[in-house]
Amino acid sequence: MATLDKLLARMPRNPVAVRFDDAARALRAAGFVEANVTGSYHRFRHRLEQVDVVIVRPHGREPYLRRHEVRKLLAVIEEVSTS
Repeated sequence: MATLDKLLARMPRNPVAVRFDDAARALRAAGFVEANVTGSYHRFRHRLEQVDVVIVRPHGREPYLRRHEVRKLLAVIEEVSTS
C-alpha cells in the first residue's frame, strides 16, 4: 500500500511522467473496474458510484499518458474518495 500512496503523491507533482499501468493501478485501488476496451481507449467505472473515466493507452514512442488525462484521473479519484 505504501507504493500506491507514493504513486498517488507523485502523480500531481509530475503529470507528464505517468505510465498507463500506474494510472490503471491507481484507479483499481480507488474502486474502479475496467468496464470496456475499444482499441486503445480504456473505460473505467466505479463499482459503487456512477462515475466513468476514459484514458487512452499510449502507443508508439510515447510511453506516458497525456497531462490532461492525468489531471482528469486525479480529479475523479479525489471526487470518489470524498464521497
